[in-house]
Amino acid sequence: MGLLRSALMHPSYINENPEYIGPEHFERLEFLGDAVLELAITDIILNLWKGEDEGGLSRIRASIINEDSLSQIALILGIDRFIYLGKGEEIQGGRKSSKILSDTLEALIGAIYLDSDYYTVKEVIRKIFDPLIKNPSNKGKLKDYKSQLQEYTQRHFKKIPSYLLLSEEGPEHEKCFTIGVKVEGKIIGVGKGKNKKQAQKEAAKWALIWLKKRDNL
Repeated sequence: MGLLRSALMHPSYINENPEYIGPEHFERLEFLGDAVLELAITDIILNLWKGEDEGGLSRIRASIINEDSLSQIALILGIDRFIYLGKGEEIQGGRKSSKILSDTLEALIGAIYLDSDYYTVKEVIRKIFDPLIKNPSNKGKLKDYKSQLQEYTQRHFKKIPSYLLLSEEGPEHEKCFTIGVKVEGKIIGVGKGKNKKQAQKEAAKWALIWLKKRDNL
């Protein structure tokens, strides 16, 4: 029960309830779950899509693992109803936030892994991601900005973008990261976020906008 509650515990709940005594918030489990999910999906598609090369497998994985698809799966599973949120985050619509939903799902995957083993959690992942695993080509619309940018730069420049941490501000529980994305030695997009992943996606979005405007697309 402790792992489950921790996986559903958003930092905002603990920050607003200093008297709270219980499991820590989900960020450590989310960090673990993110790695477990990537390994399991890679393992599954490597065996399922035997004719794909590395680039094709990367695109399939990116169409399965991204904030949009994870948040949609979390909603389908009804995870939004059980997240512990602070009142401020609740008022701001945090229960339907794609970021919070995707992070919570990853935290739950991390909790399942700790409570069982890799093979058990891989089967859980296979079951809940089954539609995306079997038919990733129909999920192109779910590709996140980082995946889209990487495909664009590989196609046009034969290179992949690099991400640079430009600044890190704020107290530990309210960090703000600023990240730039560089293509051919030039920073073409800058993003901010509560974590590096979120900031990278924001930077990639602005980089794509800049590139497509430049190329009149």
